[in-house]
Amino acid sequence: MLIDKVIVGPLQTNCYVVACSETMEGVIIDPGDEPSRIAAVVNYHGVKVKALIATHGHFDHVMAVEKLKELYNAPFLVGRLEEEIVRHAKHQALFFGFIASSVPQPDALLDDGQEVEVGKLKLCVMSAPGHSPGHIALLVGEHIFSGDILFENGVGRTDFPGGSYADLVRTIKERIFNLPPDTLIHPGHGREFTVAEARLMFSRLL
Repeated sequence: MLIDKVIVGPLQTNCYVVACSETMEGVIIDPGDEPSRIAAVVNYHGVKVKALIATHGHFDHVMAVEKLKELYNAPFLVGRLEEEIVRHAKHQALFFGFIASSVPQPDALLDDGQEVEVGKLKLCVMSAPGHSPGHIALLVGEHIFSGDILFENGVGRTDFPGGSYADLVRTIKERIFNLPPDTLIHPGHGREFTVAEARLMFSRLL
């Protein structure tokens, strides 16, 4: 499996290009900004983009969707309860002082337990509310792309519309902590770490 991380935008969002190493079919996870830089990585590896997937609809995870969708003619996918967040992503960016383009509405909505197949890879959709109502994580093998659930130094904010600290804690305890300890967490910001490390860092949530 190919995993290449591109750190983009003013909030240093982790965008991931993930592909089957045999077929080179892949997805772009959290295309938050700087579409030309993301496209350069995609083209360098020769990835055939089959979908653009956002773990959630906040502006710093979706602002490159429009241009990448045009470039690769790939569908844009988000969690089922995230449409409203996507709809307001441009306005959220303006609120934080950033100029933003419009974000296309999703082509399809993802449900908990659904699988997205690219080549010989299967990305399992995991419902992970808290930071936003329709937040998802994507589990593939021993890797999970977790968006803004938790980071090396803290957990995701819950003060945005639709956020819930109780839901976030439940997601971390019941979804993340129950994964095998060697599972590598690829967060929306910052460095990667394992589930075992996360359990130690956030043991107070247990």
